[in-house]
Amino acid sequence: MKEKENILFNILKDSAERNNIKNEEPDAYNDLIKKVRPFDNIKPAQQVPTYGGGRKGFVAPNNWLIKN
Repeated sequence: MKEKENILFNILKDSAERNNIKNEEPDAYNDLIKKVRPFDNIKPAQQVPTYGGGRKGFVAPNNWLIKN
């Protein structure tokens, strides 16, 4: 996950994921962290290059803010 901090939700009671219960359920949180940790450093065999192209002939409207 690329969140600034780890979060935990009870999906059955809070399907909109509004209430972080990490501090209310430390045992469940720590158990989940232990199970997820091995997957944190998985890297794909091939990196997908950053998309730098665009549709041939496309011109952005004047009111679009384009940042490079």
